[in-house]
Amino acid sequence: MQWNKDQYLQFKSYRNLAVIELINKAKQNIENPNKILDIGCGPANSTTLLAKHFPNSKILGIDNSVNMLKETQNNKQCTFMLFCMDNLQSLDGKFDLIFANSSIQWAKNQKNLLNNIVAKLNKNGVFAMQIPMDSKAIFHKIAKKLTLQKKTFSSLKPKEYYDILSRKLNVKIWETTYYHKLDDINSIIQWYKGSSLNVYLKNCDDEKIFLEKLKYELNRKFTPQKDGSILLPFPRLFLVAKYCFK
Repeated sequence: MQWNKDQYLQFKSYRNLAVIELINKAKQNIENPNKILDIGCGPANSTTLLAKHFPNSKILGIDNSVNMLKETQNNKQCTFMLFCMDNLQSLDGKFDLIFANSSIQWAKNQKNLLNNIVAKLNKNGVFAMQIPMDSKAIFHKIAKKLTLQKKTFSSLKPKEYYDILSRKLNVKIWETTYYHKLDDINSIIQWYKGSSLNVYLKNCDDEKIFLEKLKYELNRKFTPQKDGSILLPFPRLFLVAKYCFK
């Protein structure tokens, strides 16, 4: 899937809400990680916030998109690498905190990736992840129906994450639904254009007709607020797990 950094960052402040929530929960489990891995760091919005909250840490940000990484800058604290998370087992070293904000759902084999993540944690290390819950999102329900596509991501069920990770980690899972204030229905389309919309576009016969139908169905589902804005409910699944050496 091709990523567009500028499109993704169009809603940076809203996207960062989940990053900050995940960081704050991670900080309750680890205070001063020496080495941090940011999986799927994208244009470094998550890496930048990690550096702010953990100023004494060395952070490695990895992503498989050249477009997302092209303007990132290596510095004394943060290093960036073009690297596919599906090959995580070949990455050198271990980490005190492995951070994955809205990224691991794109893995080809998510179960295999999770096992590799556990293997990359140092003693008392922490894994913190967040993924969009596409199964509960209005946009995805509509888009899947229009394209007859049953699955967008390789997201697992919360209980599956627990079973995979709880063999060696102490796992905490929760959900948060954000209500993002957007200008109109077109803004919803622009939001998803920065992430998963391209997946559906690949599976439709006519992009223009698909987008017209998508807009029509979204208009049926979303009623403007009294001030004219649209509230987009965006459900996300969070998980923080600490290595407890069972």
